[in-house]
Amino acid sequence: MKNPYWSEESKLVNRISKFQLIQLLLTLSVSISSSNASAGLLSSVKKFLSKSVNTKNSTYSQPNPSYQFHLKHYFNGKWLEYAVAAKPKTERFNNHANQTVQVTPNYLANSGEDAYMASSHNGKYVFGCADGVGSWKERGIQTADKIALELLNGVQIALKSTEPSNQNCSNQTSLDLLQNSHVRLLNGTTEDLNISGSATACVAMLEKDKAKKYRLSVCHVGDSGYMIIRGGQIKRSIPQYLAEYSGAPLQVGKISNDHKDTHLREIYNNGELLDLGSCYSYELIKGDLLIIASDGLWDNLTESEIRLIFDKESKKSTGELASAFLKAASENNRKPDDSAISVIRLK
Repeated sequence: MKNPYWSEESKLVNRISKFQLIQLLLTLSVSISSSNASAGLLSSVKKFLSKSVNTKNSTYSQPNPSYQFHLKHYFNGKWLEYAVAAKPKTERFNNHANQTVQVTPNYLANSGEDAYMASSHNGKYVFGCADGVGSWKERGIQTADKIALELLNGVQIALKSTEPSNQNCSNQTSLDLLQNSHVRLLNGTTEDLNISGSATACVAMLEKDKAKKYRLSVCHVGDSGYMIIRGGQIKRSIPQYLAEYSGAPLQVGKISNDHKDTHLREIYNNGELLDLGSCYSYELIKGDLLIIASDGLWDNLTESEIRLIFDKESKKSTGELASAFLKAASENNRKPDDSAISVIRLK
């Protein structure tokens, strides 16, 4: 049975079906046979094209070129609207290109060494980002993009393994999902059995309880994090760092047994770093905005800068908001990095 809260997979169009093409050819033939062929032809083409852009199943009726290029996913559900904009640090922000946007019920993708996901199961909605730690390359581990992807893949698997009887937030949290994913990494049940590395992460679970209240469970590790905007109020995550390792951000992952730093290997593989992550529960209301992002956003935009963008763009779609945040972070470029920015609005 298809989930009624998710739109069917579709694409931002500007495309013409075979039937519409036949209509166009017939229209052109009539125009050409008229006494004023040139004027009739031009007029007919303009009228046809103005009607042939099918917006019935599109995310936006008229895609805005200044926002579309880095907008990756979007959906407009029954009680929430969601979008993600993402860009590897090697790619410049492009203001002048349209892009196809996929609307899918479940997805998982990379943006450089960042990964991002959305998933739905048994009335729960889970959104996440993970930022693979690239500095492991210096020690021969070059799997930053894979570890981020596998960590979120494990979150999706953990969510969908939940039995229908366990529907309440009290029975499953975002921390449970991250812990189950970490165990999967350690047990070597990923596609790449020998994968090593680490990532920062933020995972958020949203659902409506029996009283129709919005419940948010969110857990973050390191400098991937979240922000909740409600009117003039902001609640946000605070990055966590490893003081004994030159202030590197807190991470979760798996380090191979031949790694020479036995202390670091033990705290990663025993899950101690994940235990230090910050997990919170919130009761949200209609109109609240939730942002989930890697440090590609937080290192390049201050809280006040994010707030200014929100105040200016608050009436726009989550897709336009996500793209506006990404554009501003790219233009500031204080710390060039991959970016994955998810924006969720309750309605």
